[in-house]
Amino acid sequence: EKPFLVEGIPIEDVGFVGAAGNEGAPSLNFVDILAAPLKGISQIFVVESALSGTVIMAGIASYSPMLAAHALCGSAIGTLVGAMTCAELTELTMGLYGFNSALTSMGV
Repeated sequence: EKPFLVEGIPIEDVGFVGAAGNEGAPSLNFVDILAAPLKGISQIFVVESALSGTVIMAGIASYSPMLAAHALCGSAIGTLVGAMTCAELTELTMGLYGFNSALTSMGV
């Protein structure tokens, strides 16, 4: 039998970044890597779109360019930490690891 992680899903089928033997798992490309922090910023408003993230960044930058830089860096760091902790690729590319860190970075 295969080892199970959560409710009958085999570990091999989960699709973590660092999991071995994931031939069928999605892979990251360069565009996904660049878009993830912008999607993280758009996830602040529960939207998954790099274009929306860019528009939100422009709005933040019109108020304070430094605050916009903090938002982008915070979202990128959150995404990087998610990747380092073997988060699922779909959650990383949706920006789910970037929105909270972007808000925290702007708040600090």
